[in-house]
Amino acid sequence: MVILFLIVFIGLVGFGIILPLFPFYAERFGASPEVITWTMAAFTLAQAVGTPIWGRISDAYGRRIVILRSAGVLPALSRPALKAGTKF
Repeated sequence: MVILFLIVFIGLVGFGIILPLFPFYAERFGASPEVITWTMAAFTLAQAVGTPIWGRISDAYGRRIVILRSAGVLPALSRPALKAGTKF
C-alpha cells in the first residue's frame, strides 16, 4: 500500500511542481514563451483525456496492477527525453 501511495504522490508532484518550473526550463533551453505555454497546455490536456481512460482500465483490471505496470513502463519511455541535448 505504501508503494502505491508513493507512485500516486510522485504523479501529483509532476503536475504540482514541474509545471511551475517550466519557465525556468524554457530559459535554460532557449524556448519561447509560446512553446512553453503549448507544452504546458498539451501536458494538461493529455492528463485530462488520459485520466478517464486509465480509470476505466484500472476498474476493469485492478488499480494495483495498472499503477505498477505504468510505473514500470515510465522509465523506458522517459529515456529518450534524458538523451535529448536540445529542445528539438
